[in-house]
Amino acid sequence: MKRFVPVAKIRRAFTLLLFFFTCFEVQGAAPIEPRRVLLLHSFGREFAPFIAFSENFRTELSRNSPVPVDYFDFALVTARFENSEEGPFIAYLNSLFNERSVDLIVPMGGPAVRFAQKYRSQLFPEVPMLFASVDQRMIEYSSLTSKDAVVAVDNDARPIVEALVRLLPGTTNIAIIFGDNFVGHFWTDQFDQAIKEYAPGVSSERFTQLSYEEMMFRAERLPPHSAIICGQILVDAHGVPQVQDPLRTLHSVANAPMFGLHDYQLGNGIVGGPLVSIREASHQSAVAAARILGGEAPANIRPPPIGAAQPTYDWRELRRWRIPSASLPPGARIEFRELSTMERHKWHIVAILSICAAQAVLISLLLTNLAKRRRAERYLRESEERMSLAADSAQLGMWVWDAHSSKFWATEKWKEIHACPANRDIPYDTWIARIHPEDRRRVEKALFTALKKHSSFHLEHRLLLPDGAIRWISKSGRIEHVSNGTPTRLLGISIDITERKETEAAAHEASEKLITAREEERKRIARDLHDDVNQRLALLSIEMHLLGRMEKDSETKEQIERIAAQVSEVSSEVHKVSCQLHPANLEQLGLVAATQALCQAFSKRSQLSVEFNHDEIPPVLDQKIALCLYRIIQEALQNTIKHSHATHAKILLHREGDSIHLLVSDDGLGFDMINASHRASLGLVGMRERVQQVDGHITFKSVPGGGTEIIAVVPTSISASNEDDFPHPKAISA
Repeated sequence: MKRFVPVAKIRRAFTLLLFFFTCFEVQGAAPIEPRRVLLLHSFGREFAPFIAFSENFRTELSRNSPVPVDYFDFALVTARFENSEEGPFIAYLNSLFNERSVDLIVPMGGPAVRFAQKYRSQLFPEVPMLFASVDQRMIEYSSLTSKDAVVAVDNDARPIVEALVRLLPGTTNIAIIFGDNFVGHFWTDQFDQAIKEYAPGVSSERFTQLSYEEMMFRAERLPPHSAIICGQILVDAHGVPQVQDPLRTLHSVANAPMFGLHDYQLGNGIVGGPLVSIREASHQSAVAAARILGGEAPANIRPPPIGAAQPTYDWRELRRWRIPSASLPPGARIEFRELSTMERHKWHIVAILSICAAQAVLISLLLTNLAKRRRAERYLRESEERMSLAADSAQLGMWVWDAHSSKFWATEKWKEIHACPANRDIPYDTWIARIHPEDRRRVEKALFTALKKHSSFHLEHRLLLPDGAIRWISKSGRIEHVSNGTPTRLLGISIDITERKETEAAAHEASEKLITAREEERKRIARDLHDDVNQRLALLSIEMHLLGRMEKDSETKEQIERIAAQVSEVSSEVHKVSCQLHPANLEQLGLVAATQALCQAFSKRSQLSVEFNHDEIPPVLDQKIALCLYRIIQEALQNTIKHSHATHAKILLHREGDSIHLLVSDDGLGFDMINASHRASLGLVGMRERVQQVDGHITFKSVPGGGTEIIAVVPTSISASNEDDFPHPKAISA
């Protein structure tokens, strides 16, 4: 059979290919400017269900758009009040984007759509609009222009009332809970009319004239055989906005089953029914927006309204209100079902039975193994010889140390690495004496911990040979137990890694010199810009002002003043570049003041809001440490502005003991850590190199769509710390 590719996918692929070749056709072309998308919220971004819609819409559009997208959120606050003056809001939007192009406007919800259609001729008439997350009955289709696209929904009250009566045939009263605004009154009227048509004899009770506290009080005291239909409680009768969906709170006190309109309400207290999918609406809206940004005519994008999906019900609510599954409509889906004990623990029971069978097999094997043990002991020496041969072939030094008798055995290769006599036994003290004095206590501590916790160990240390030479050794081992679980001996291998350590040291030194040279060059360039170029520009600006005062001709005088202002602006930009290259205030005022100034500078020149907090940071720090932390913050904020499209970033500096902890986080798009590690991003590599120069460590945490966190820990001063005292490993054998 032939497989047909959908036209939308072909169009999207063609758009991406055209975009790709357009970007790379001209060598040295400028970077692509992101498309500006203005999101117009009906009440506010945090109100349900618009918060769920807008979050999904952003994610889907960023994924489907062939170009980067820059979002601007505006809330139609006037929708909360009746007869509000909307002219200043229109003037504000026009003035804000007077010199900035807008590529798409997305009104979301009934109030925002009505506002946009009412002032279409004044509100960017040539900019495409996408009316989304709005019921079809709130759109004036006759007023649509060629620049308007529509992705509407059909929140039909009739199927919801029919489903309610089918599940609860004895219902005599239905409470309709919506907010006290024109949206709430509209849907209250719709459900009231549907109840009269499809549930004759059932009374309805309107909650629009109640405060939220009164709604809770009434919902707790409804008469028997009642039900509740709960929608959007955006503003109650006292004008108090309900930012988060209050469904859970109402559910906790209601004495009657609750029904809703949208799928995001399922799991928060409603029984279920034919629900409109907010996720599907946001997905289709994002696809439509991507098509518009790709150049398609908005008038061609007006799909049929999105109606109720497959009826879905919450198993917990069905059980709570004793609604039998047999009364559900055919094809209904049940979610949140709790499994039976057998279903929940099926694999546990199978595992226990398997373990019992395995134990029976193991017992029989152990009995057989006891008979073979003596034979195995006879071959032990032969096995040790074979092990020595294998270790020598692999250039490994193998050793065994008995914790009870302090007897030490090692292969010839191990003795060669440690410069020990080939045909002599190695006492424990001689073995430990070969370890470099600065590493000796650390090695003994690792052995002690392994014996105490019955765990394996891995460490690297230096050897100080009798001729004064120093070698680096990588040592790994594990504990061997006897039948009662007591550790008897340590088994380990040793590898000479001197060449690798020397190579790493050379690379570390080269990296440190490179970073130092770069900072010195930045400092020199910044000093030249500030002391030479900037002063010349300042002098030129002053002379231009003086010349303007001397000039009699008004037109020439005005032109001279304009040139002088431009020279002054160039001087300011040169000063900013100088400060970015080398932060002089870091040396003069300290890390805290320099970071505060850096955050303020980023907030002023971008849409990013930067929050900076600090706690117990020493006023005087080692200059390398202060510069390291400052550069990490600077690089992180630049990456946030360039790549993450975040609106808020947080920086926290605090001291814990002898360490300074830095946390830089944002609410941006995040990135894939695996792909970033494969690409070897210079920014991440540079941060790691800087932290390693001051004996610290750094961690990056990020997931696509989940923001980014950078955590760095550096010492307050660059110096080695002493190891804590601990018992000698021989004490374990006591």
